[in-house]
Amino acid sequence: MLSDDVKQKRKDRENKLNEVIAYYPYPTTLDEIPLGSHAVIEASAGTGKTYTIEHLVVDRLLKTTARLEHLLVVTFTDKATNELRKRIRDLIERILKATEHTDIDNVSDSKEEPPANHWPIT
Repeated sequence: MLSDDVKQKRKDRENKLNEVIAYYPYPTTLDEIPLGSHAVIEASAGTGKTYTIEHLVVDRLLKTTARLEHLLVVTFTDKATNELRKRIRDLIERILKATEHTDIDNVSDSKEEPPANHWPIT
């Protein structure tokens, strides 16, 4: 049987897991795309479509209950698909790396306003 002290420490740690431990920037273009709808990204070569799509996928994962296997992203070629898949993985890894050295026991209880155009990472 766990002591009350151990139970309280576990409860405190679980509460810390829901606190923001980092902020990660995202492109402002994402604010123009409604959360609850489909999105079509059309543009000429070199305009940042892949960049926008990779961030859009991560945005939906962080801001909604969607899971990666629930998202459909369509590209025109296998090469583009492979590039996008790699870039989404790389972005997720960069976000995780940005938070991996955070000491969860020393997360600030500050309720400060998050920076503009940043995802709160919990």
